[in-house]
Amino acid sequence: VFRGSPDDSAAASSSTTTTSIPVEIEALVPVRTTCTSELPSFPCTALTDSDPENSWNATEGGVGAELTFLFSPPVQITELFIDNIQDEERFRRNARAKGLEITTDDLIQATIHELDDTNTPQKVQIGSIRTTSITIKITSAYPGQTFEGKEPFPELAMQQITFYGRISPDAAG
Repeated sequence: VFRGSPDDSAAASSSTTTTSIPVEIEALVPVRTTCTSELPSFPCTALTDSDPENSWNATEGGVGAELTFLFSPPVQITELFIDNIQDEERFRRNARAKGLEITTDDLIQATIHELDDTNTPQKVQIGSIRTTSITIKITSAYPGQTFEGKEPFPELAMQQITFYGRISPDAAG
């Protein structure tokens, strides 16, 4: 290849074709959801119930709260979406998650992410391979604000967390 004439290089090259199977990414629903902080009227389970009328609230501004989601069978999580409260008044008056530390039981390194102060869904990339547990720790928050003369609430609120990925292939194969 290196010493031949220019015409010889065309004869030395070859082409190969590979076929890939598309990976089906879909919404993943945890089998269990727990939080270290919640109010009885705003339970942790509201985070994964798909009902836009429900939300989760954490006491004392929510910083330090941990949200744990369990999956069975194990899953490969590629991303998650966090939805703050859609209602503008509740969004402004409640504290909102800002800093996140996300850990899975199959990765050594935590994912550190900072959310924007917005009530539109926000995507967080995750690279799990075979996880049964993901924990989101709230490390900082945007404080609640006065809205149209109404005092802010001391609680942190969040409407929904949606996970996307696929069921993990059986490692035993």
